[in-house]
Amino acid sequence: MEKFRVEKEKCIACRACVRTAPENFKIEEGKAVVYKQPENEEELSKSQRAMEICPTKAILSLKDKPITGDSKVKETLEKYPHLKEVLLEISPKFRTMQNPVMWNTVAKYATFKNAAKMTGVSLCEILHTLNKKLGLEKELYELFPECIREVTPKYNSVEITWNEPETTIQIPENNMETIALIINQIENLKPGKSLVFEGVLELDPIIKVIESHGFLYNINKINQFKTRVSIYNKEVNEKESNKKNTKSLMLE
Repeated sequence: MEKFRVEKEKCIACRACVRTAPENFKIEEGKAVVYKQPENEEELSKSQRAMEICPTKAILSLKDKPITGDSKVKETLEKYPHLKEVLLEISPKFRTMQNPVMWNTVAKYATFKNAAKMTGVSLCEILHTLNKKLGLEKELYELFPECIREVTPKYNSVEITWNEPETTIQIPENNMETIALIINQIENLKPGKSLVFEGVLELDPIIKVIESHGFLYNINKINQFKTRVSIYNKEVNEKESNKKNTKSLMLE
């Protein structure tokens, strides 16, 4: 069973791992820790998800090696079943490999080099995306430095349908302190309220925290360097909801 550890110097105590895998992670002295390693498939799946959504990549696998071009497709996906959906996001052509017949024939013996040729997708893009999901980009870089490149992430940005605050929070520079500040603001966003950030932003960790809460968000690229992000906590404030219901009943 896969095991995990937390690099405390990277942890910003955003609690994303605790919310995702409460059976295995907790906060101690202001930092996340693995207080119990996964003991079943459900706990393993949740811990893997916690590693994926960690905004600072502080959670690491203790035994994983990076996926390479010579890695077998079926063997890899059986070890990391959550990567099936990742492959489908890269290209719908990967769905063919998940057909039962193909799964037990082609996928059983095909490597990711073969898969790249069959789907027409760059091998570097496949390896970069899969290893990024597993938090193994550094290990991949050490083996194939030419394969590491930025892949434009796909975000679930939606049209703004909520009331925005009058004040926009300006972010002058992008660093760990900035990320921690933004995450703290997101963590304390009350139901029915919104936040707007603008500046030089590292979007990936911020979006992971937003999505872990289920908040709505809109991303608007201002220029080459600056981005505007509007966030909305769509949860209904129970007190306000009760007031409206009471008022409605009185009118009836």
